[in-house]
Amino acid sequence: MLEVVTAAESTDLTTIVAVQTEIGTLTDPQRVWAMSAIEAASALIEQEANQIFAQQNYTETLEGSGSSELMLDRTPILGTPTIITMDNEVIVDFVIKDALAGLLYRRQGWTQEISYHRNITYDPMAYDTHPTFVVTYDGGYHLPSFPVSIVDGEIALPANIERACVLTVKAWWHSKNRDSTVSWKQVGDLALGYRGDAAAKGTEPLRLPPEARALIKPRIF
Repeated sequence: MLEVVTAAESTDLTTIVAVQTEIGTLTDPQRVWAMSAIEAASALIEQEANQIFAQQNYTETLEGSGSSELMLDRTPILGTPTIITMDNEVIVDFVIKDALAGLLYRRQGWTQEISYHRNITYDPMAYDTHPTFVVTYDGGYHLPSFPVSIVDGEIALPANIERACVLTVKAWWHSKNRDSTVSWKQVGDLALGYRGDAAAKGTEPLRLPPEARALIKPRIF
């Protein structure tokens, strides 16, 4: 189980300034469109990458892995997580083995608590493995769209991810200008709208352009 304790102020993977550097100065209405496009592109890139990029504070409840490693869901890990057991025992004898992969190492292992049939068998009871560790931690990247500057200990969003977002907005911008039937009123809903007779086509899902997709490496859990 994963819960967001403190949400990021923005999840946009780039800024309007970066987009304008790529496609030129925009009018106020065009800026409104571009901001919606940035939001939509950011969501599609997260889907493609199988990763939430924005730095946020989380509480994650995990079953013991039964090994010396425990993997957290949001990465990179920032700072030192706080870990307690379901019995409120504080766990401090661990280190961050790989912050980018979300791996914690504990020499004595992350015990997997299992219930047994007392006095009947030493086999575990089916479907009775308990979540035993509650981890509170900061995970994710400092995004270009955050309203505050990056500080020590935080990790900037990889340049290839921001570039993928800019290239996506740029591709949509040129498609918009080439096709006069596209209204783009549904960008926030990840769909293209059409005007007039073209409306009969319905909507077409937005897609990442190949040059943007090539910059994204999906996270495999």
